[in-house]
Amino acid sequence: MEKVYLSVYEYVRMFMRVHRNGAETVVALCDDGLIGKILTDGKIHIDLQRFGSFYNDRKVEKQTALEALKEATSVNAVGEEAVAAVKSAFGVNEEAIIRVAGVPHIQIYKL
Repeated sequence: MEKVYLSVYEYVRMFMRVHRNGAETVVALCDDGLIGKILTDGKIHIDLQRFGSFYNDRKVEKQTALEALKEATSVNAVGEEAVAAVKSAFGVNEEAIIRVAGVPHIQIYKL
């Protein structure tokens, strides 16, 4: 029997909330360990303590996040795993990713 090895990243869990409003679908992703933290870098603040509920609906694996991203008209992702899922889905440029307190963050808007 042939052994199959899967990348550990296939099982990384993150929080995801899908926001729907008419034809718009916003997919919000955040790494598991970041909810409840406040990221600050100069004038940029990501308050995952106060606004964690924007991302925190359910824990998902990468494959579930990739399926949701197919329907997204906008994306907001924070954290290494969340941003990696977005990069995998859309092939985004590194220049589109900012780092706040060393944590990657990306927003994508389809027009």
